[in-house]
Amino acid sequence: SPDGARLYIQGLRSDFVKRDGSWRELVTPLGLRILESASMTELGRIDETVDELSLSPEGKLLAYVTFRVEDRGQEWSKRSDYRLHLLDAKTLKTVATTDLDGASRLVTFAPDSRIAYVASMGGAPPPRVLAVSTSTGKRLGEVLGSAHFIELIPLWRPLGP
Repeated sequence: SPDGARLYIQGLRSDFVKRDGSWRELVTPLGLRILESASMTELGRIDETVDELSLSPEGKLLAYVTFRVEDRGQEWSKRSDYRLHLLDAKTLKTVATTDLDGASRLVTFAPDSRIAYVASMGGAPPPRVLAVSTSTGKRLGEVLGSAHFIELIPLWRPLGP
């Protein structure tokens, strides 16, 4: 958090095991954990496969992307059902959600936190940047990229001296 009071930790573990003569991926979601920084006490947990997360400039909203993992018994697990979640960072209550077209790797906010921007890498090419209302989860627009990858750079500066 901007004041250093909370830590937001997310991840997943991807292992490859050999079964029946071939390698396959096993994904273990580690979820999203919210900790008090000083004591490392867990304040909350979201048990979903969380891929990306970002805190709004003033620290009031937490945006994170979830997806579903299916073990197909093949080399790579299938990832689907990508969704952007906007959470009140203090109460840990959901403010809004929106479905995404596919893998979405980067999330950032407008300086006033009224819009979240998501780089969507999935769906039909090319990749795109989506603008999403943080109060309703409604898509406000999108810009198509011209390459295989888009990078978002935050439009705000951290709080402080």
